Amino acid sequence: IGIFNRSHYEEVLVVRVHQDLLAAERMPDPGGHDVWERRYREINDWERYLDNGIRLVKVMLNLSKREQARRFLKRIDHPEKNWKFSPSDISERQHWDAYQHAFETMLSRTSTDWAPWHVVPADHKWFSRLATAAVLVRALHAIDPHYPAADPAVRGEMLRARDELRAELGVEKAGAA
Repeated sequence: IGIFNRSHYEEVLVVRVHQDLLAAERMPDPGGHDVWERRYREINDWERYLDNGIRLVKVMLNLSKREQARRFLKRIDHPEKNWKFSPSDISERQHWDAYQHAFETMLSRTSTDWAPWHVVPADHKWFSRLATAAVLVRALHAIDPHYPAADPAVRGEMLRARDELRAELGVEKAGAA
């Protein structure tokens, strides 16, 4: 199980809202192609590649602007939570509508049959945790994971090793687990 926390999606969210960052990336000229469409395609291509034996589950926790303000106030008012807050968080709120548009576009362009997005309302942590857990349980159920079975030849060696270890510990063979 691997967790990607935003990673390459930032390139179609933050950079889309702050296009001056795009110029700072010093990318080669896209040759008349839309850089955003290319990035969406590259995300989809990468996720399609991962689909070769990897089950990809994408969850977006969707927080309202009002709830974000409440959480920021808790981060400011409680010293043990100060580390979670940056003054730049407030300046980024000025771009709320642009971010919402970027999220909407990213979700619609990168939600595919092989890697769909699950958008979870996140204003109530208990609900977002429960809903995310349900998504993950469904994914795990679908892949039906099992521990790998030991090779029969190796299993025989394991049984001999078990007998040696039990003898070392003075444990009887019959009925001992």
